[in-house]
Amino acid sequence: MVLANPGAANAAACRTSSYTISELTASGFACTIADKTFSGFVFNNLPAGNFSFTYDDPATGGTGDHTFSGAGLNYRGTGFDYKYTVAVTGSNMKFNSFNTGFTGSSTTPSATASYSKRLSAFKSDGTTLIGDTFLNPGPGTAGGYTFVPKEAGPIVFKSVVTKNAGTGNPRIDTITDSITQTKNTTTAETPGPLPLLGAGAAFGMSRKLRRRISFA
Repeated sequence: MVLANPGAANAAACRTSSYTISELTASGFACTIADKTFSGFVFNNLPAGNFSFTYDDPATGGTGDHTFSGAGLNYRGTGFDYKYTVAVTGSNMKFNSFNTGFTGSSTTPSATASYSKRLSAFKSDGTTLIGDTFLNPGPGTAGGYTFVPKEAGPIVFKSVVTKNAGTGNPRIDTITDSITQTKNTTTAETPGPLPLLGAGAAFGMSRKLRRRISFA
């Protein structure tokens, strides 16, 4: 099955205000921020939220990360999933890594129930790049994946959020997905730092790993 990127060629600029789920999933929706175009949104079992696109511009001291985030979810169900397609519109660039996280809380201090978030990604022809390899237990944690070799895209990213067994009534408040990129070159490079999406220790390990990788 081919996972297409409809509307990417003629996408409007992503607005600075937030989007609703119905806006993102409207037929033909696509928007571009810097050199990334987002399209093909699908949400299952998530009733509401406010969703935004941001770019941390390196020209003003930023990391160059493109971030899709959702806030005000107030989710207490058994689980939901969502997916979308990202294409690089600029020349000579490839996807370097993808990071995902979420935050939440519980009304019961002694609660043992929590949520997990799994990440998967596919090429536009349906080839699996990440096959549910990350399991991020508990609200506030984050995980990611570095593409080896780097991927030109477009890439379909999918996250599955599942409530784990236990006591209490946990809640998910936000989701955050960030993408980093690297130049398509045969010279070894070091990309900018990963975004801070939760547990600092997890990202410290990720940074050390990325420093040891030579980019193709």
